Amino acid sequence: MGAISGSDPRRTMASQSSLPALGRFLHALRQEKIPFVIAGMTAAVLQGIPLATVDVDFWIGTPQSDHDTVLRICHGLRATILTDHFVELPDGTQLNFAYAIGGLKSFALEKKRARKLRWMGQTVAVLSLEQLQRSKKSVGRPKDKVHLVYIENALALKRRNK
Repeated sequence: MGAISGSDPRRTMASQSSLPALGRFLHALRQEKIPFVIAGMTAAVLQGIPLATVDVDFWIGTPQSDHDTVLRICHGLRATILTDHFVELPDGTQLNFAYAIGGLKSFALEKKRARKLRWMGQTVAVLSLEQLQRSKKSVGRPKDKVHLVYIENALALKRRNK
């Protein structure tokens, strides 16, 4: 990765050094004022879906052309940058970055509709199960169809318990 101008993300995270790498990444996104929403099955797991996932999906609320800022943060955390959209933190946590998500409206509108949950010592926006359902139905990959079973079961349980 070439030199990218801007602040040093390691400096902004000095007080966060006791956090896991993912927590430091979340903190750095906030320091750089990069809007994001937790998406994918991590969002579902954070809402109680009993499933394991191997990565954390971030919907980044800036134009894809501005992705260098996100990659600079990752570089500062000593992540292995595999592509412009996929990195691995030093502890093995894998992060995916999306700049658009199928089946959903604009980032700004969907972020307003997202749930706010505590995670890694911070309040983060997380796509709701309903938002995940719309997205997974729209994209329709084989794994999305499997994920939909879990999401739809959780939504049915939620409706029954109201």
